[in-house]
Amino acid sequence: NPADLNQTDVPGSIVYYNMQGWNGYFLHWSIALILLAIIGGKMIREGLHLGSDDEPAPAVGLRGLLVQGVATSIDALSVGFTIADYTLPFALAESVIIGVTTFLICLGGLHLGRRFGTLLSGRASLLGGVILIAIGLELVLKHLLGA
Repeated sequence: NPADLNQTDVPGSIVYYNMQGWNGYFLHWSIALILLAIIGGKMIREGLHLGSDDEPAPAVGLRGLLVQGVATSIDALSVGFTIADYTLPFALAESVIIGVTTFLICLGGLHLGRRFGTLLSGRASLLGGVILIAIGLELVLKHLLGA
């Protein structure tokens, strides 16, 4: 069923309705900042470590996949906060659009990763980490400055 692509968006809407107000809004952008800073910092640390050694990056294990799955679910939960005011048909349509778009972007990332992965080598982790932290800082600045 295509409507099941982003099942975590609807629970995000439910949580949003129960946490409206300052606390809910604070929770929304602070979780994003914390996750982006942790993941970005980890990527930078790994990129610096790989730059000093010439050993290949270890394969992602089960624990790493579970952590990424939880982070993705929290991200989907935050999307649910933004679609909380939509009617059910529009919320389901939005979930399908988000799911299809995410899938296509992931396919594009896989293609680009195969093509440029060896060229960028360890620098890709550094660049990715800096970009994630910059996105988190942008979220905070937009919130604090009211933009």
